[in-house]
Amino acid sequence: MSENDKIKVILVGDAFVGKTSLIKVSIGEKFNVAQPATLSASYIPKIFNYNEKQYTFNLWDTSGQEKYKTLTKLFFHDSRIVILVYDITNEKTFNQLDLWYKQINEILDRETYILAIVGNKKDLFNKEKVSPEKGKQFADDKDAKFKLSSAKEDPLDFIEFLEELFKDCIVQKKNLINNEKSKMLNRKGKKSKCCKF
Repeated sequence: MSENDKIKVILVGDAFVGKTSLIKVSIGEKFNVAQPATLSASYIPKIFNYNEKQYTFNLWDTSGQEKYKTLTKLFFHDSRIVILVYDITNEKTFNQLDLWYKQINEILDRETYILAIVGNKKDLFNKEKVSPEKGKQFADDKDAKFKLSSAKEDPLDFIEFLEELFKDCIVQKKNLINNEKSKMLNRKGKKSKCCKF
């Protein structure tokens, strides 16, 4: 992975869980109470500097509406970070995460992407229907990172979490590249040994 690569990050989940709002506040836009539902998919680039190098992460926003689910699946390809988002005040959006997770893994190899689970709207804790413990358990079962967030009240907290995912992605990709190089060197070494007389 070079600093010139554009790395795909996709936010997935039911309609009105706050995916669009999380993306917009993460690039410095103000929270919009009347944010309309996403009908297709689009992305917003976010520049991230790490170890004196600059990387571009494309934050993909997808539709969570039932009638667009087949279309949404088309945008999973090549994602390096997948963020499953649910609304802590709506248990149905949490229960749907398993279905979203299965659909993602029909397209992506689980070893190739970093998974995160985000429970959004933590500012509405008095209307909570999904406990933090339940969200964390789901994340642990899927070997995923977990975060409670509020696009409305605490965007900086989500930005910090997002940047941690960026760092993990960069490190993971470099490790994969190094492992491939090691395998190639080992294959070359074995080949040269077997050919000596």
